[in-house]
Amino acid sequence: MGIHILGVIAVIVLAVAIALILFAVQLSKHTFKCKKCGFETKYSWKKLIFVTHAYNEYDIACPHCKCKPMIEK
Repeated sequence: MGIHILGVIAVIVLAVAIALILFAVQLSKHTFKCKKCGFETKYSWKKLIFVTHAYNEYDIACPHCKCKPMIEK
């Protein structure tokens, strides 16, 4: 019984990890714009996988002026 539950938990964790990666890959196709200096850039999915966000603002530092947050265009 215990092994069966661990298998189910492992499948759920794997599914969540795959969903996070797919979301980050989709998000990496978007362009981000700095709220302060207006610099526009794209980020790799690896950088975006654990980024916090609210609405269209992402807690990523601008590579140009180092300010946060960046806005999704």
